[in-house]
Amino acid sequence: MDELILDLQLHNLRVERKKTKLQIRLNGLANPIYISKDIPTNTYILNTYDWISVLSSSALMFGGIVSSRSESLLGALMVAMAMFGYISVILTELKSKAVRDVLYKYNHQGASQSD
Repeated sequence: MDELILDLQLHNLRVERKKTKLQIRLNGLANPIYISKDIPTNTYILNTYDWISVLSSSALMFGGIVSSRSESLLGALMVAMAMFGYISVILTELKSKAVRDVLYKYNHQGASQSD
């Protein structure tokens, strides 16, 4: 895993080891992503945990639309926060492409070495 950390750092990524996972902080509004190793298949797995952001943003969007019937600004604020969450998810997916490319290389190197 140390070789993977060095390779990711060569791509100007901020990598931090967290017990059995690697945390990568992407620049800007993107959420952090995590890499873990699947021991039985000897592959690295990228986890973005975007489903949490999408669910919370969807709940905010629903609440904002429902409360938009009132005259308060709370509904507009909730919709704006939901849009911010959706944009953050999109940026995370776009910025994690470099990490996905590196993991693809490592996962296929391991498969070709075991043959």
